[in-house]
Amino acid sequence: MEALTLTDTDKRDLTWIGISEAKLQLFLAAYNGDVKHTAKLTKISQTAIKKLLATVFGMRLLKQRNDLIADVLIADRQEREIYLTQNMRDECLQDKDRIRSCEVLGKMAGDFIERKEIDTKHTFIIQSGIGRTPGQQALEDAVEEVIDVSSDT
Repeated sequence: MEALTLTDTDKRDLTWIGISEAKLQLFLAAYNGDVKHTAKLTKISQTAIKKLLATVFGMRLLKQRNDLIADVLIADRQEREIYLTQNMRDECLQDKDRIRSCEVLGKMAGDFIERKEIDTKHTFIIQSGIGRTPGQQALEDAVEEVIDVSSDT
């Protein structure tokens, strides 16, 4: 992990918790959600780790660490497209695998989406039947009047 830049408040928190900056670096590298395991690896007391996790400062540092890890581990769109394109063009792969890569690329690009524009200016769907409440019947009657007036113009 890159070097930490700690504010005066952060340093006060560390002093209160009882962890040095070097130990904090170890904690950030070793913490996996298990306080007991992290304490054993870093030689930091479980109490100190729990105090650190209870502070906004500690949670902020873990979030920064997790964001850095996610940036490295998770492929972005361009990486996925490059991988799929390489598979698609790789003649050593079976045809079904190459075709699948091509299909996934097409889906990612939106090639299979068909867009249609529908004018719904005067289109109404009226369901008539038994069990209509008076309010629903009045609404249907009003809609039918609107349709009659629209068709007259």
